[in-house]
Amino acid sequence: MFDRLPRLGPQNKRWLHNYLRGRRVGVCTREQHPRKQLASAGGPQGSVPGPQLFLYCVDDLPHRMGNIYSAASFMHADDLTLVASSADIHACAAAMQPALSLISKWAARHNLKINVAKSEAALFYIFSHTRSDEDTVDLHLGNGQLRIQSRPVRLLGITIDRLLNLGTHASTASKHTMPRRYQLKLVAQSGASHLTMRFFSIGYVHTVSLYRGEAIVPFLAYNYLRNMEAR
Repeated sequence: MFDRLPRLGPQNKRWLHNYLRGRRVGVCTREQHPRKQLASAGGPQGSVPGPQLFLYCVDDLPHRMGNIYSAASFMHADDLTLVASSADIHACAAAMQPALSLISKWAARHNLKINVAKSEAALFYIFSHTRSDEDTVDLHLGNGQLRIQSRPVRLLGITIDRLLNLGTHASTASKHTMPRRYQLKLVAQSGASHLTMRFFSIGYVHTVSLYRGEAIVPFLAYNYLRNMEAR
């Protein structure tokens, strides 16, 4: 990590080195406190510089992914999403595998273990009258396999169905935001202007939803908000 940070300067690098050196970590499970072990890699979670150190660790991955032209990558914090487009599921798998191989090698080089059980692969269609929804293809990721199949998925808390629709998620979010929308109604009844109400609504209800949507699938965020407003 320090080799990739030439702009920090020797003094800042020395400070980070002293901060990380000699750290001991332990995992508490069921109120059992094991003996702490000396950490030889990674950074302390929950610390003030922890998020910045994490960004330093993963900073070069998006740049490396730029060399893979068959798939696009989107990264939000520690969540990485790969997108490939092609005529069928087998062509999509062939386009996706080079990116997964690069990620596996990158993770091994940085002493990171990929949790295949928490990784997902899904096939989306733009038309409902497809040849088959039951076709599956296995991808190789790390030491495991990832199966592609047509099904709904959750990306950063947003449910997207196999036709790239957000109707189910919009319905659920609409129910969750009902108390807040009632409060907005009270604000509107007090005589607030339409512009004030829209600004207040975006900041009070839509902020998280819009941010999550744009982080992964930008063209879906606007449709999602329109669905929310219609309800």
